[in-house]
Amino acid sequence: FSVALKADALPTLASKWSSDLQSATQGWKCTGLTLPLAMGASKATETLSNPAMFMIGPMLHSLNVQINRLEMPKPGADGETEAQPEFEGKLLIGSPNPQGLLASARSFVPELAELRLEDGADPIALPALPNAPVELAAFAVVDKGALGIAVGEAERANLKTALAPGRSQPLL
Repeated sequence: FSVALKADALPTLASKWSSDLQSATQGWKCTGLTLPLAMGASKATETLSNPAMFMIGPMLHSLNVQINRLEMPKPGADGETEAQPEFEGKLLIGSPNPQGLLASARSFVPELAELRLEDGADPIALPALPNAPVELAAFAVVDKGALGIAVGEAERANLKTALAPGRSQPLL
C-alpha cells in the first residue's frame, strides 16, 4: 500500500473543504443531514490543524507499507495462543528531510535517542522497544529523500535498494 501526498497541505485543504461544504449546505433545511456534515467538516479541520501536523507535515511526503509475510499463530486446544505473529515487511517514508523526521521520532521515542543513521549507509538494527506489543527484529536506513524501516532479516537485505531514487511506486 502506498500513498503520496504533501501532508503540510492538509490543514489548508481541510479548511477549504469545510468552508465549501458550509456554503453548499447553507440553504438546506434538513438538520439531520447538515448538522453531521458540518460537525464532521469542523472536526476534520480541527484534527488536521493540530500543531503536530504543522511540525511533521513538511517532512512527510509519501508512505509505502509493504507486508511480504504475515503468519498468525494457531490457537492451542484451549483457544489461547502464547506465540507471536511472524511478520516481515518494510515501511518507506518519503521526506525532503529524513534526518529531521528521525530527530522528531527521537523526541517521542526515548529508546531512539542514541540512534544515528548516515545517508547511504547500510541498514542498522533498531533498539528494542519495551512497550511494543510484538517483538520484532527491525532495521533502519536513511537516504536522500527517504527513511526506511525493515522488519525481518530478509527485508534488511534489500532495504537500501527499496529507497533508491527514481524507483517507481504505485499511488495506491
